[in-house]
Amino acid sequence: MKNHEYEAHQEHNVYYPFVDRDEWELAKFLSNNLNQGQITCFLKLSWVSSLMTMSEAQKLPAYKSALQLLTFIDTLPKGPKWHCTMIQTEGYITTHPVHLIWHNALEVTQHIFGNLAFTNNMEFDPYEIYDNGE
Repeated sequence: MKNHEYEAHQEHNVYYPFVDRDEWELAKFLSNNLNQGQITCFLKLSWVSSLMTMSEAQKLPAYKSALQLLTFIDTLPKGPKWHCTMIQTEGYITTHPVHLIWHNALEVTQHIFGNLAFTNNMEFDPYEIYDNGE
């Protein structure tokens, strides 16, 4: 993430290019539940446009179309990829195939150490904790 082109923006706002968590949650909901045409129709509703009042200017989403919303989502850092491996054992028969779903441990570690949300919450020096002198 340190080499990510949006690093400077994400140091102050981990949801960049979205304004905040609320806008990101709306974008996630729209992209998970509606197709591009439906998203565009939603964003053109007069109710959405009516949010653009002086007191609520910050609440209007920064994206105006499904394509722009999906572009915003594509700029977010990606997490580790899921992998799926079918497990077969000799001498044992199963009624259904057994699938192991897993992450690459190195990718997970790189993601955690590269995640700006954890920047100020990491410790690298060991320390001892005592409870009643033990």
